[in-house]
Formats: sequence, C-alpha cells, structure tokens
Amino acid sequence: MATWTKYKTDSHQTSFRAEDRVGFEIVGDGKFRSYTINLAYAEGYTGALSYLMFKPIEETDKDAWVKIKRIWFGRQ
Repeated sequence: MATWTKYKTDSHQTSFRAEDRVGFEIVGDGKFRSYTINLAYAEGYTGALSYLMFKPIEETDKDAWVKIKRIWFGRQ
C-alpha cells in the first residue's frame, strides 16, 4: 500500500487518512521490478503531497526486505 499526506505549508502532520491511500500488488520473488502507481486514479489525491509511505498490508516473512532504487514523480 502507498499512502500520503496532503501538502500544507503550516503543518508537518504525519497522520495518514484512509482516503489518502492506494493498494498495489507486488511480486515477491527476489527479482528487481518496476512498479507504477498512478495517483491520478486515487480519489483522495489532489496534487502536492508532504509525506509518502509504503507499507505492507499482509504478513511478510521474517527476513523479507524491499530495496527502493528510485521514486519518480511526473505527468503522463
């Protein structure tokens, strides 16, 4: 799951709202893969954001890990 907080210049609030999240499937086979999360389809996303968090929503193996090489924001 990816979740975010909306950008506010006067706040550093890190509480994540239920409507500001989107789920996506990953393949846990040890290979490097690219994933695209299009926030334009998320109801709660309206533009600039302050915090971005990736969080597993299922139990993982004890020694499971994720390596993120790059996060890129852009327009299609």
